[in-house]
Amino acid sequence: MYLKKGLLNLIIAGLVLVTIGLFFRLTSLILIEDKNENLNHIPANASLVIQLNAKKLANQAFINTLKKLDDAELIQLIETAVFKEKVADDKPIGIVPLSNQLLFQIPFQKKEMIGVLLNIEDEAAFLSFLKTKRIPGACKMNVGVLFLSKSKQYFSKLQQLAHTIVTTKTNIPLAKNEAIYIRSKKMQIGTMQLNGSADLNVTKNNLLFKGSYHLNGNHHFDFSSIRNLHAKGFHVSTSIIPTAANDSLKSFLFKTFGFKLPAISAISLNYFGSSIISKEDKTWVIPTIDLIIQCKRNVDIQQLMSNKVVLEKIGCTLGDHRVIFDKKVVYFKQLSPTSFYIGRSATPQLNSTKTTNILSINGQLKPLFNIEGGGILYSLMELIPLYKASKQFVEKNKAIRIELKQVSSNFYKLKGQLEFHQNYLATNELIRFVLLSQLLN
Repeated sequence: MYLKKGLLNLIIAGLVLVTIGLFFRLTSLILIEDKNENLNHIPANASLVIQLNAKKLANQAFINTLKKLDDAELIQLIETAVFKEKVADDKPIGIVPLSNQLLFQIPFQKKEMIGVLLNIEDEAAFLSFLKTKRIPGACKMNVGVLFLSKSKQYFSKLQQLAHTIVTTKTNIPLAKNEAIYIRSKKMQIGTMQLNGSADLNVTKNNLLFKGSYHLNGNHHFDFSSIRNLHAKGFHVSTSIIPTAANDSLKSFLFKTFGFKLPAISAISLNYFGSSIISKEDKTWVIPTIDLIIQCKRNVDIQQLMSNKVVLEKIGCTLGDHRVIFDKKVVYFKQLSPTSFYIGRSATPQLNSTKTTNILSINGQLKPLFNIEGGGILYSLMELIPLYKASKQFVEKNKAIRIELKQVSSNFYKLKGQLEFHQNYLATNELIRFVLLSQLLN
């Protein structure tokens, strides 16, 4: 069984490690030399590489902490994390804390395995740490590697693989000056395969990222037929609809309501929140949205919304181009033979500007946590650390902007920004989120 962590978790984990390192080596931060021998040992078959420029991140985290010394909650969280680490194991583990850290993903036993390449200052201490914790890994010539795996079955094979990595030099080009650099190879999104790279930088109140990607295979996007909403609330417009998502939605709608919805080719969504409504012995979560769905074949929204099974199951009534559920009105409208609208108002506000974006996300994250009603259900959600941390994180967010834009045939540019309100520092909020959410526990 593999120990899996999401991409964002891995990046944030690196940020936390760098920050904790500062509590032990603040005085030598500027004097420390770069020791990055691990850059020459990235496996050639790595499908994903994340480079954390620890020295640059450390300087940013250090400066942010100095600017925000009144942030007692964050300081307490970091001190607690440090204290736990020292209680759990007060022995050094031999890692050069402010050298570059590399996280990579490689194919292993028909699955994906995540490894970490580190620079080592004490090989004996590092090998002792691996042996004590029963972590598969190896070390040679100041380069160490370990795998995030708890598999007893493949422990020996991973040990052999780790030895091969630290004894084999490669030449994988990586950016030198970015705080966080992501290089992806054969990254899958639905039926599409992406090759390219991205980098992420942390400024005072922003997370900024950009990248370039080439899409393998023949993928055609008919931008002329796409109708996008004028962005409000939390907005998503995309022509990237994975086959698995299409199949799951079609199966759910058919089994639950008898809907026969054609495959979806694009959506445009404005999300404003949701209401939890209890009616008789049932509880419904009703989103407040404006939504345009573009299908690959003709679809009749009037016929879908007039479905008696739906009306009876949900307990709603059908009006003139509207459905009424417990005083909540949802309007619907046919936009073209293959597209329709569902939303808060009778007439959708469309964006007249033509786009070549296959993905656009913008607006605010706060609507994702706008929930009305719910009673005990909402109270229970507030007890979940990940939910509480996420809610606090988005409340400090000012805006999000992400776009994946077609530049030429099968070549795309990624650009994004996560902006926080003026009094909140990006590095601090990322670290606070991962510690409050207990993602690393």
